[in-house]
Amino acid sequence: QHTWDSYSETLERVILSARAGDWVAEMRCPLQLVAGDRDPVVDLTHLRELARRHPHVSYETWDGTHHLPLVVADRCCRAVERALAC
Repeated sequence: QHTWDSYSETLERVILSARAGDWVAEMRCPLQLVAGDRDPVVDLTHLRELARRHPHVSYETWDGTHHLPLVVADRCCRAVERALAC
């Protein structure tokens, strides 16, 4: 449930301050990144680079755009369930 405050804080922390890459480097648990192969919003090159640089990060592109959780919700749920089973 987004509010303006939560949106603004996410924008500041993840995009404007560009600290997300630092957070990934500090993580010790597996991280699976999934994005649509035609997503106009996500920086796919950056996601590939994060996976290349960090052994605990995996990256997949699926056929689709920015709306994967809405269009293929069942597939997204299965990916989350697989990650939780590890």
